[in-house]
Amino acid sequence: MSVEIFTSTVKKNLQFKSAIQSIARDTLNNPANGGGKYSQRDITNKEEELIRPIVQRMDTDLKEPDAVIIEQYSEGNAIYLISKGECLVIVSEDSQFKGSVTSASKGKKGDDEKKKEEKLLRPGYLFGEISIVYNCLTTATVQAKKYCNLGKLTLEKYREIITMQPKIQDEIKTGIYEYNDKMLNFIKRSMKQVPYFQHLAPDDPILYDIIYLLDTKTMIKGAEL
Repeated sequence: MSVEIFTSTVKKNLQFKSAIQSIARDTLNNPANGGGKYSQRDITNKEEELIRPIVQRMDTDLKEPDAVIIEQYSEGNAIYLISKGECLVIVSEDSQFKGSVTSASKGKKGDDEKKKEEKLLRPGYLFGEISIVYNCLTTATVQAKKYCNLGKLTLEKYREIITMQPKIQDEIKTGIYEYNDKMLNFIKRSMKQVPYFQHLAPDDPILYDIIYLLDTKTMIKGAEL
């Protein structure tokens, strides 16, 4: 039953759906497979064939309301796909790409500590992918808003999938590029002020590789560098 549920969920996810459709057509257009002579049924069957190894590697993870699934600034160990329920993404305004924090910034309490952004995720959405794709700390806290049924892909299982189908990671990265996050946009604007990075396009993979590997520090006014 979980295989059927997660198959439907994978089809709803924009990143997986785009990758699977592209891979299916590339495969069917290959001269070795008939050179483009195929029907809609052939496409559907090929997509089902490509989805199967993904869902077979997913673990079912059930969460109660208010359960914390991912804690911001922690080590990422899985990508989650929402099958049922809703999750809330909570991003502290502190520093989304925090690798370490100075003692000066730790001492800053009050209103700034409470500032945060929230986003609601519904069935078909995935989360946790940034820390897995870029091998960095998690960039947000994710909490179950309702009872949730999640498909969980551990780091090991995810690597098996993208080894078989690298295009899946390409599509997941494309989804990351489209995130509209204030801290991310601030860092991108700051980097573009450096002459060495000015030639990079806003969605250049190199730009994101650098951003998510930065060891950033949050400093208060007057702190010594």
